[in-house]
Amino acid sequence: MSEKLYTMVAGGALEANSTFNVRCNCGGNAPITPESVAGYGYSKKGGPTKIVDRLETKCLNCNTGIVVSVLEGDPGYVLTKHGNKEMLFLPQGSTSKPVAELTVGEHEAIIQEMKKNMPDE
Repeated sequence: MSEKLYTMVAGGALEANSTFNVRCNCGGNAPITPESVAGYGYSKKGGPTKIVDRLETKCLNCNTGIVVSVLEGDPGYVLTKHGNKEMLFLPQGSTSKPVAELTVGEHEAIIQEMKKNMPDE
């Protein structure tokens, strides 16, 4: 069985009705075309079909399969955790400032704001 990569894409990036290229770890691109999205039932908000939450594509460079989780609209940052370290992830296609460009203070403030809106564990 071949390995697959997993990533997230801001759904707003798919609403432009043009091809969106998902970046692969090899540096290549895996296109998501309007036709391929239509096959999964994705539509703009308020459209007649349900918004898809997952689709698959392949990198044109290395042929790796990429599983894409589509997040509605442009949600900005996603809070992730590895061990005890909390990190921010920016879905591909988001218009938010790249995580690498955030100051330490901005990074911490975003995490704290997100945690205020989360239910207690």
